[in-house]
Amino acid sequence: MLVLYWSNMALRLVLELAALLAVGWWGFTTTSNWLLRIALGLLLPVAMAAAWGVFRMANDGGAPVVEIGGQLRLLLEAIYFAIAVAALLGLGRQDLAVGFVLVLLVHYGLDYPRTFAMLTGRR
Repeated sequence: MLVLYWSNMALRLVLELAALLAVGWWGFTTTSNWLLRIALGLLLPVAMAAAWGVFRMANDGGAPVVEIGGQLRLLLEAIYFAIAVAALLGLGRQDLAVGFVLVLLVHYGLDYPRTFAMLTGRR
């Protein structure tokens, strides 16, 4: 069971990084304006990563900088991953977007105790 937990945590890390890569890829290819490319390709993923790391729940992988409740954290995660899916769709990569969503659903399915606790406020 411990192997499944750590495998799912590794999957979560891959999903987080893939989301940042997707948004950066979209940002660097969405316009011909080099300044806007840098802003969207670098600053948007950095802002997303900062929000992901700063706004956290207590007892969920380290001390939070800004502690938020489970439902708000779940909303933040949904927005974070939705931006990544939208970026992939914006790139015309429906195949990657669908694959990303399917893997994301597997992750949250395996992590259902955490997800349920976030929804209900019980840890």
